[in-house]
Formats: sequence, structure tokens, C-alpha cells
Amino acid sequence: MLPVFRKARNELMNQKNFKQYLAYAIGEIVLIVVGILLALKISNWNDARKANRTNHQLLAQLLEENNVNKMDLLSDQHYRDTIVDTYYNFHTFLNNSNIEQEVNNLQEYLASILRITYYKFSNKNLQGYIDARQNVDSEFIKELILLDAYQNELEEVSKASGDRKLTMMYDFLLSDIDFESLEVKNYDHLKSVEFKNTLLILGGFEEEVFNKFESALLQQNRVDSLINEVLN
Repeated sequence: MLPVFRKARNELMNQKNFKQYLAYAIGEIVLIVVGILLALKISNWNDARKANRTNHQLLAQLLEENNVNKMDLLSDQHYRDTIVDTYYNFHTFLNNSNIEQEVNNLQEYLASILRITYYKFSNKNLQGYIDARQNVDSEFIKELILLDAYQNELEEVSKASGDRKLTMMYDFLLSDIDFESLEVKNYDHLKSVEFKNTLLILGGFEEEVFNKFESALLQQNRVDSLINEVLN
């Protein structure tokens, strides 16, 4: 207690003025309570400021991670936009063309359909942010959970599609085509009904991959926009 308050209290006690002493005591208690509340408010404000700064740092890391994942998808977007039609066009090409005489066109189709892409996302910061706030019911967290779900789905369907391509087409053409130069050694399998049906089946799988691809990319853009709103 400050000396001035101690002196004032002692004087009132010596004067035996109970009412004034009581008023002083109450005032002293009020000052102490106000001081405690003020200290708590300052402490809470500092904690909130630190939490806000930490949250901004985590969001910046999440934004960087999301941008890396998005750039991977954007670099593959043209392929995804065209590959489904490529399968069906190749099917038509095999039905209507003398493929031995159209080697260049044939090799262009083969180069596209023999490509396999497995998508794998870096989501350490995304998972960490969601886990740290799993009990928070906010629209932003829901959008992050949705992004995580779309990325997981794309990983799964791209792997399933790639694995099917390996078993249904690569093994089928292994002895017929030089995969490095795309030189065709034997045209029999390419002309077969089995191979043409395989193209239609794999085209359907690629369409599923495309749908998941689009959902993941749209959600990445959505999350980017929400993060930038907070950071800016």
C-alpha cells in the first residue's frame, strides 16, 4: 500500500471517525478491485494480440502451402481439360482411320493416354490448423475441412485411375509399343475391340478424376480468398 493511503487510514483511525474510515476502506477496496480488473484486461489484451499474431503467421504458412498445391494443379489443368475428350476421340480415330498410315496422329494420341498422373498434396499446415481448431464451429474451418476432403478424394481417384491404366492398358500394349519412342511394333492390339472398349472405360475413370480435380482447384481458390481477407 502506498504511504499516502496508509497515513490517511491511520489518521482516520486515530480520530475514531468510523463512518469516514468505512468510506475510506470501501474506496480503497474499490481501487484495488479496479486495479486488478485493469491488470486482467491488459493481460487479456496482450494474450489476444499474441494469439492474433500467431494466427496470422499460421495463416500465412497455410496460404503458402495452398499456393504450392494450387500451382501443381494449374500446371496440369490443360491436360485435365482435354484428356477425357482425347480418349473418346482416339476411340473414333481407331474405328475410322487407317492407323498404319497415320503414325504421327497415332503417336500423339498414345503420348496423351499413356501419361499417368498421381496427385499428392502437401497439407501439413492445413491439417495442423484444422486439428488445433477442431472444436471451433466457424465457416472458415468448414471451408478448410472441405478443402482437405477434396484433396484427399483427388489423391484417391487419381491413384485408382492410374493403377487401372497400368493393369488395363500398359500390360496390354507392353509388347506392341516402344514406350520411349512410341514406335508401334504391332497394330493388332490397337485395332482390337478389347482395346477400344478399354479406352471407353478409362475415359470414364479420367472423367471422375477431372471432376475431383475441378472441385479441389475451386476450393483452393476459395480458401485463398478467405485467408487473404483475414491477412489484409
